[in-house]
Amino acid sequence: MRELYEVDQLGAFFDIIHQDPVLSQVKLIAEPWDVGTGGHQVGNFPVLWSEWNGKYRDTVRQFWKGNGFTLHDLVSYNDKHNDANGDEGQDGANESHRWNCGAEGPTDDPAISALRWQ
Repeated sequence: MRELYEVDQLGAFFDIIHQDPVLSQVKLIAEPWDVGTGGHQVGNFPVLWSEWNGKYRDTVRQFWKGNGFTLHDLVSYNDKHNDANGDEGQDGANESHRWNCGAEGPTDDPAISALRWQ
């Protein structure tokens, strides 16, 4: 949890999660990066949290051909489309194991739609 300029491992967000009757009973997994100084916090999440890294995340994505984005996004787009943030497609990993099934973005093609929902 980012508080001002540092990551606060004892921040209110973590307290609320740990006190919640449902969320405190589930497996919590975080990818330990954040923008700013000190944002990469490998091994520093509080108790009850596990971590994964980008390589593991991408392996899971490759297995499911999904997740990270919605499953639908991963089978609808080959390329990044986050131009509004001003980073000109330079942000985020390039290896997201996406496949658009033959058409970039939304489509009315019934064969491609069927393949995406398969």
